[in-house]
Amino acid sequence: MINEYSVLREIGLTDIEVKTYLALISLGSVQAGKLIGETKLHKASVYLALSNLNKKGLVGYITKSKTRIWTATEPEILLQKEKETLEKLNQILPNLRPIKRKVINANVLEGEEGFKTVFRDAIKAGEYYHLVVGVKVADFLGNFFHQLETMKKKMKVKSKLLLSESSKRDKNRIKVIKEIYGEIRYLPETYEAPISTIIYGYKIALIIWPEKISFILESQDIAKAYKTYFETLWKIAKE
Repeated sequence: MINEYSVLREIGLTDIEVKTYLALISLGSVQAGKLIGETKLHKASVYLALSNLNKKGLVGYITKSKTRIWTATEPEILLQKEKETLEKLNQILPNLRPIKRKVINANVLEGEEGFKTVFRDAIKAGEYYHLVVGVKVADFLGNFFHQLETMKKKMKVKSKLLLSESSKRDKNRIKVIKEIYGEIRYLPETYEAPISTIIYGYKIALIIWPEKISFILESQDIAKAYKTYFETLWKIAKE
């Protein structure tokens, strides 16, 4: 069974305030002396408790012949106070939450299997952006390149690829480009580099093809920044 005393303590009243308040409810409208006798508390303690309870809106008084007659207010005031406190707490909750540290995960993969892992991961994301410029990806991936494009088409994976304009003059690369499932645009040869950048989900994969090293960085903010960079290049690229 719920105890009045313990509940009133939980909402912030002191022991003496609770005893004084409950005695006042029991006695009705009385002078402080009556409360002192009922509670058997020290005179100063009761007067301090009455003062605090008054400030909290839980008791009031009227003066008769220069004597204060104390009365407990309607108990519903407790619910109203708790409601107001809860509303204030809800307002400041965002400021009380611990600061979430931005996590950045990094991983290095080596060899051709590392290449495959990156592309499989990108396919799972359902969409990726590939800054290829100047890299003959199909040569590095071998048969996996054809499997990759088949999987992309089957799973309807959205992809945007930025290639070098020199690709248009290479007959072998033209055949490869026709097999690519996705949107393609071309950048000037000045952008060529032996590195690919693939952005997907919250990840950025930097692939150093000649050394067969894939560096995967996972960070929402960094991925967002790289995507913005890619979209900027996409706008200036030619179809």
